[in-house]
Amino acid sequence: MAQTFADDHKIDELVEKVPAGWFSFEYFPPKTAEGVENLRKRIVKMKALGPLFTDFTWGAGGSTSELTLKLTSAAKNEFGTVANMHLTCTNQSSEMTENALKECKQLGVRNIVALRGDPPRGQEKWTATEGGFSSALDLVKFIRKHFGDYFSISVAGYPEGHPDNIETVEGGVAALTESEKRRARVVKDASGKEIVTVCRDANFHKEMVYLKEKVDAGAAFVITQMFLDAQVFLEFVKECRKYDIKVPIVPGIMCLNGLGGLKRMTELCKTRVPEGLMERAEKANTSDEAFKEFGIQEGVAMCKALLEGGAPGLHFYTLNLEKVVVGILKGLGKINDAQAAAFQAVEADAKFMVSAQGITTGTKANGNRPALPGNRPLVEADPAMHELVQQEKARQMRCIELIASENFTSRAVMECLGSALTNKYSEGQPGNRYYGGNEVIDKVENLCKERALKAFSLDEKQWGVNVQPYSGSPANFAVYTALLPPHSRVMGLDLPSGGHLTHGYYTARKKISATSIYFESLPYRVHPETGLIDFDELRKTALVFRPAMILCGASAYPRIIDFGKFREIADEVGAILMADIAHISGLVATGEHPSPFEHCDVVTTTTHKSLRGPRAGMIFFKYTEKIPDIKERIDMAVFPALQGGPHNHQIGALAAQLLEVDTPMFKDYARQVKANAKTLAETLMGKGHKLASDGTDNHLLLWDLRPHGLTGSKVEKICEAASITLNRNAVHGDASALSPGGVRVGAPAMTTRGCTEQDFRKIGEFLDRCCQIALKIQAEKGKKLKDFEAAIPGNSEVTALKKEVEEWVESAVTAGFEKRNLSQKGALGGQSASAGLFSVRGAVSVISSTNFFTASPMGVRDGVDYMYAGVIRSINAELLQRQLQDGAIVSMTSLGSSPGGEVFYVSSEELAAKVASRLQAIKLVYITRGQCLVDKRQSRIIAGMQAHDARQLLKHLESPAEGSYTEEEQQSDWFCDFVRSLRLLVSSVSPKGVRRGHLVAAFPGSLLQEFYTTDGSGTCVAQDVYQGLGCATRADTSSILELLGADSEEPVESEAVEASCAAAEFFVWRRDEVVLGCGQLVAHSVQESGKVVAELRHLSCALGTFVANAPALFAYAERAAVLGGAPLMAVRRSQDPERNAWFASRGFKEPSESQSALLPQSLRGPGIFVKRLGETSEKEAEEAIAAYAEEQRMWGGMV
Repeated sequence: MAQTFADDHKIDELVEKVPAGWFSFEYFPPKTAEGVENLRKRIVKMKALGPLFTDFTWGAGGSTSELTLKLTSAAKNEFGTVANMHLTCTNQSSEMTENALKECKQLGVRNIVALRGDPPRGQEKWTATEGGFSSALDLVKFIRKHFGDYFSISVAGYPEGHPDNIETVEGGVAALTESEKRRARVVKDASGKEIVTVCRDANFHKEMVYLKEKVDAGAAFVITQMFLDAQVFLEFVKECRKYDIKVPIVPGIMCLNGLGGLKRMTELCKTRVPEGLMERAEKANTSDEAFKEFGIQEGVAMCKALLEGGAPGLHFYTLNLEKVVVGILKGLGKINDAQAAAFQAVEADAKFMVSAQGITTGTKANGNRPALPGNRPLVEADPAMHELVQQEKARQMRCIELIASENFTSRAVMECLGSALTNKYSEGQPGNRYYGGNEVIDKVENLCKERALKAFSLDEKQWGVNVQPYSGSPANFAVYTALLPPHSRVMGLDLPSGGHLTHGYYTARKKISATSIYFESLPYRVHPETGLIDFDELRKTALVFRPAMILCGASAYPRIIDFGKFREIADEVGAILMADIAHISGLVATGEHPSPFEHCDVVTTTTHKSLRGPRAGMIFFKYTEKIPDIKERIDMAVFPALQGGPHNHQIGALAAQLLEVDTPMFKDYARQVKANAKTLAETLMGKGHKLASDGTDNHLLLWDLRPHGLTGSKVEKICEAASITLNRNAVHGDASALSPGGVRVGAPAMTTRGCTEQDFRKIGEFLDRCCQIALKIQAEKGKKLKDFEAAIPGNSEVTALKKEVEEWVESAVTAGFEKRNLSQKGALGGQSASAGLFSVRGAVSVISSTNFFTASPMGVRDGVDYMYAGVIRSINAELLQRQLQDGAIVSMTSLGSSPGGEVFYVSSEELAAKVASRLQAIKLVYITRGQCLVDKRQSRIIAGMQAHDARQLLKHLESPAEGSYTEEEQQSDWFCDFVRSLRLLVSSVSPKGVRRGHLVAAFPGSLLQEFYTTDGSGTCVAQDVYQGLGCATRADTSSILELLGADSEEPVESEAVEASCAAAEFFVWRRDEVVLGCGQLVAHSVQESGKVVAELRHLSCALGTFVANAPALFAYAERAAVLGGAPLMAVRRSQDPERNAWFASRGFKEPSESQSALLPQSLRGPGIFVKRLGETSEKEAEEAIAAYAEEQRMWGGMV
């Protein structure tokens, strides 16, 4: 027997009965099952606030019909709220509409919002389905005809006019009537010009008549669409009454949850913004919490004005969020403190709950199994810890990181660290575990071992490796345990000389390291004058002490370690030789430091310093007759002697990083680390500072502060207060490591962030200023560290330096890994492919425009220029090449002016071909078409004009005489472009001659020419293309999510987007601070070829603007991929055929067999398209140039 439901209350009847001042909530159906479950909980929670009804939207074309019905039914029949369901009627069959109404009646749902509806995603206009409805009026009539008065019907009202009827007004505000002024939107474009849009009175009258028809047909009340000015709503109500619309008019309240959403919605809906509102919003946008507090304040003020003006109630568009809504209700006195307190948790506005990686919740037979509590993201499971993680991430991103033992690991490594590998116990070695279910873990560990040996060029027959140590210190102690009886003698570098605690450190009063506790240790030292290891003294001491093991390696030694000399001494005394290369392993693996493996018996290392991997350790051991069972002894010492089960997530992450180490890109990185450290050392010494050993040969340097009378602790504190992190460190000659006289400074982390020699010179200047500040504070406060520290927080110089440092990091340093070509400022030749990112910093740094070529003025024949009379005289290839190598975008067109003031215009393809030839380009691409511009006033081509004539023409064009140009011509693209280019040209010519002779044609979204040179990439572009394009920041997360929600075909987690923004993975295109589109560029490393392939993901634009905005985003991504050295760019097949065709028009096609071999496994198979980058055949170049030349001739003939 079918279940029956009681009929719901009708909202219009409730409105008549309850006092004014009620409120209601509107929700939209989420895209995921977790989102739906989360929303259900939110509805129940917010029901406790006492809304008059809850309301659910209906997806365009019925795309969410089933879910909307389920949520509406749940609200009424499970949660006990009055339910109101939206029902759109266009782009869907009348049958679907009728069935939805029948189901509502069966469920007892009696409230319907009758709407025409927006077009489905990807469709700019709505369409009437054959046999269906064409308007909301049709739907209202249909409901009343077939269902009588069962339903309470509400309809939409537009206080400012429907967006389709809002138009741009020439003549500005002065051209408006008084009523139009009250609802007009006035904004300024990039040039400061006011743009006025409004629904003109004639159209507004038609809308009011139409609204009256909907009410007369049976609508019981009206809910308005978005507005931000209370007075606009109150005026709208007055207008309704004039048209005899007597039903209640309910204001729809759009809550201000984020700056990006505010800008996007006002832009899309063409909403009037009250004076000063946007400025206040910008000022409040310091954090998510701060902006929402602003949204609450604005909302309270507007809602008070509405209620005081007679609004019957308030209908909140919640966007499935709650903080701002609750804050407004509390501010209005509609709820009490106790009710509001339930909504103050950090997770209050977490949008969706998602499953943990690799784990699904499953269902019971009845399908009602709840989600596992462990599958909530951190932001929901532990908001306090999530906030701390975000704070630490922010600290790392805003600081100059100079701690030599720290680095920024890749996204691939972090994905392994946060993977399901952490769930498995695997005590023992591969193939011999103490637990079952390790068949996959065995493969992980074996792969890690293979890559470790390969990374250091070791023969598996001569060397073995254990990758289970948790870190470097356990690895070292495992070696001692395996190879030495207790109390054996060992020698290691003294800590003040640059050694490590685990090398046997002790003081006169206490044994500090476990090595010194369980073994008898004796240190060797560096020479007191040179700062270099004193091998003569080491040999003398070893001959007397007779150690069983000599340790070579250091944690603060800036010079090359001579492993051969250590081997000679070890052989002379019969000692085992062990190298600890924790700091220099990245340099050793890439050949940037001599290898210890040909000299040592055992080599240990950490994996997170210059190797740039996870925090873990490795032990390499040589198979020799001296210790035939060395593998068994090392393995047994690690487990079970010292450790328990291996940390498999670390081992998997280490394997991922070792794959990167064995690439040319990582070798470039290691070289850059050394170059940066050397530059920093030279900068500091050039400013009079003392360095241990007077310089560096590796990744770090030791800054000796004793000549200044300072301690390392004081300079460390000053630097930390200025957002520079380094660490105090003993310097040879220090009496105690507990009161060190220097600081250790390392280059690996900032090199990972893309810094080059130029950047490290700047860092040296910052460090010098820290030292000067420390000297001043010490002079004022004395030498006690306690007094010194107390003076730092209020010091104005420290505060100013901190601000300068953070601004420099924000503007000049990338947020994470980066790929740039070595030819650009000597930059890092490539990031980790596993970083999952081609950083787009450097893809557009400077737009340069200068005199790159000269040409003779061209003649005009019968008022027509055929574009081939101009002759290129010379090309300043040296200047052009220098600009390209500096990472600039070169703005260059064939339109220019000579020093004498003559304007010239030469063949575009001729210019490009000659420039490409001079630059030895390997690819030349033409994308846009040429165009002749004619001055109709004198029938002259612009190319034959003098500069003063150009000024006169511009004046004429900007205020044309009657009949000189038709209105249609003045509104054409070519005319607008012509005026813009001419204006730029005129402004570029001074009385003394040309300042900028070459202009940029304005074809937004298109490249003019692109040259891929043999040692860099330079692009000649339309300047408009790159204005506003750049890396996304965390502040853009909400805007990106909105874009992806509207345009992307795959769901994206908000946390993932935020993390990607923080790591500079997303790029965006802004206009007037509105994000028009976004994309993500991912780097895939291919082990077989050693290449890196670019994948373009999430190319998304605001609804209906893909065709207009995608080209600029794509051009930006393509350039970043070329700079990153990718031979191919890949995209995935879309469900939208038009989008596939769009990519095909840009050269994407199914990969050939040879191209497939270059792709990673994840990009092989059906549904992948690729485009070749950075190279082309001579034949292809000739065909491209010929095709372009033919097109130019056609255009010239037409003129």
